[in-house]
Amino acid sequence: MKRFGMNQLGRDLVIGDLHGCMGQLSCALEGAGFDDSRDRLFSVGDLVDRGEDSLGASDLLIKPWFHAVRGNHEQMWIDAYADGQPTQRALDAYCKRNDRDWWVHLDEVQRQSLIERYRAMPIAIEIETARGMVGLVHAEVPIGVNWPAFVSSLSSDLDRYLERALWSRTRFNNGDSFGVRGIDRVFVGHNITPSPLFCGNVLCIDTGAMIASPGSEDFGPFGLTLVNVCAAGSVIRDSPRSVAALQAACGLFSSETVDHKDLDLGPDAYEDAPFDDAELSI
Repeated sequence: MKRFGMNQLGRDLVIGDLHGCMGQLSCALEGAGFDDSRDRLFSVGDLVDRGEDSLGASDLLIKPWFHAVRGNHEQMWIDAYADGQPTQRALDAYCKRNDRDWWVHLDEVQRQSLIERYRAMPIAIEIETARGMVGLVHAEVPIGVNWPAFVSSLSSDLDRYLERALWSRTRFNNGDSFGVRGIDRVFVGHNITPSPLFCGNVLCIDTGAMIASPGSEDFGPFGLTLVNVCAAGSVIRDSPRSVAALQAACGLFSSETVDHKDLDLGPDAYEDAPFDDAELSI
């Protein structure tokens, strides 16, 4: 668990599962006017595998303005090296699954460095904002468990909660509308949805960046989501991601101009009121 105080200089933005899609991220940050001297960028994990630049995505972890929770894809790499260096045969078989071929091009020093970075990623993040406390976890907070209890359990009973935090799909699959008590908003990834989806005060933002990666065909509404952690619930609901604008910015769809408001990142997406929408109640 890692806690962040309020950003007194700029904005706090959060992205869905990146999966190495650095081109989409660069376009989204440019369209949002991201300033790394003032703004902070958070992530719900799964930075790597499947996309075109997992190494570049991993290098985000050394940037002072970037902060990510651990996803199940980072955990799988940690597990692969849990008993030391895997055999080449085992590594080859592992890399063939989930588009992990990027790993075979790294030398052993690079591999060990990345494993250490992944191990350092927290399971949960907490961010203080002007509109309340915001939490990040990759998959879910178990149904029936409030945020303080969940955070406490990550310290006292990690083995029990790690799989739920990184792998579980229960809340998403059940269409849960009760949310997580003890916190104002929670951002999660892991479950792909065409546009950001509210489950109570939990906002699912894995909108399939990997589906819209270079070489993909017929990716429809999918692509990387970038949103202000303080975006009003009504703004997110009324204009989930402005998919066409984001795809246009990435050169994937058309030549439309990206507007901050379209991406829920500008001043119109922020309100000085608490998260008091019905969908955000705790």
